Amino acid sequence: MVTEVFISGVKKGDWKLIKYDVMDGKIRETQLFNIAKNPNEYLPEHKRTDEMETDLAENPKYADKLAEMEALLLSQMEQYKDPYRLWNQPQIK
Repeated sequence: MVTEVFISGVKKGDWKLIKYDVMDGKIRETQLFNIAKNPNEYLPEHKRTDEMETDLAENPKYADKLAEMEALLLSQMEQYKDPYRLWNQPQIK
């Protein structure tokens, strides 16, 4: 059995957004990292003590940054005429 996985990401300054979508809908994940403070892209299960050393996508304090990076990713997908849209992006008309 072959599982299709779509991974897309974007980087701007110290920030990096990564989105994972397994095409059957079982996995849909967004990660947001400040790579200046978390260059190893630690996740919550790594139990780091510094607030910035984790995935920040679910942290309400970084909601504006998440929205900014999501918009940047969509803009680049449109610029390069990417035919696929992620689960939380507007579909192509």
